[in-house]
Amino acid sequence: MADCGGLHSAVVTQEGSLFAWGDGGRGALGLGDEMRRQSPAKVELPSGNAVVMVGAGESHCVCCTEQGLVYCWGDNTYGQGGHGDSDGRLVPTRVAIETEAPILLVFAGRYHTAAVTAKGEIWIWGRGDNGRLGLGNTEGSRVPVRLTSERLGCARVEMVALGASHSLAVTDAPCDNLWGWGWGSCGQLGIGTRYKFSKVKAPSGFIY
Repeated sequence: MADCGGLHSAVVTQEGSLFAWGDGGRGALGLGDEMRRQSPAKVELPSGNAVVMVGAGESHCVCCTEQGLVYCWGDNTYGQGGHGDSDGRLVPTRVAIETEAPILLVFAGRYHTAAVTAKGEIWIWGRGDNGRLGLGNTEGSRVPVRLTSERLGCARVEMVALGASHSLAVTDAPCDNLWGWGWGSCGQLGIGTRYKFSKVKAPSGFIY
């Protein structure tokens, strides 16, 4: 799988190797420097574990391994790295998530990040203005916070998508399973409001 960030790209091979290229500003590539790369360069993880998924934000990245561990690197101005501070990282650094279930999926927005566990729980962190974290306020978080299942109709999450200032989630519910929250000034939530956490009023045939 592959993902595109602001000015960088990342890909995971079938064997679990991670490669990145593009603008390395603020450590976005995870290669230990801020240089640009015009061709894919291998990103080394401290554990040496195989990578299963990667997400690229504006100037940061997140990945998860086959053991369910999460690593972030790059810009951390708003806590999107999940390390509890605002210091950037030039190499992949493990993110502590207090869950017994392994992480299966990771996603990166412009300034926020999310992970989904094997139990279908969302953990989310980073910039929180406009309600993009879905926590019922506009506060950010520099560490992962679990998004309670009650806010998603008590269903298991199967997929997440993070934009610049809004988020979407798809659950395993038989209906009403597409949810959105955050900034909606351009109608990107489909619910007619800016800050409300709600089901997206998707066009007919769009509900999974």
